[in-house]
Amino acid sequence: MASGGDPLPKAQRLALFCDRLKQKDPAANHDEAMTLLVSTLHDVEDEFSGVPYNPEEPGTDGRMYPPNDRFRYPKWERPGVRCYRQVAHATFVAENGALEIRARTGSDLGRIIFEKQGQDGRRVSDHDATE
Repeated sequence: MASGGDPLPKAQRLALFCDRLKQKDPAANHDEAMTLLVSTLHDVEDEFSGVPYNPEEPGTDGRMYPPNDRFRYPKWERPGVRCYRQVAHATFVAENGALEIRARTGSDLGRIIFEKQGQDGRRVSDHDATE
């Protein structure tokens, strides 16, 4: 919690999440990247949101929730990259462990909010499963 025990605003929690995720070692594959993303987000939200984790919550209780298979969005996937749609953003996770979180409005993708290379140094944007 922020000083005084008050929850931090979502924008500040998102910045903390991105900072902490950047500091982690890169992942080698999709599953490692998801574990890294999920654990980092839960840690930040447990510490600063003031909202208890509820696995049945669709993401409208004020807490930020990680991507999961319920929200896979094949329309934006490409070979070797899975996409998960969430409130106001989409998370892309590549088979090499790279991560990319992009803003979205409806069906339009926007700016990159967060990007992390996989262990092999490649980003989601230059991932190609044929290499």
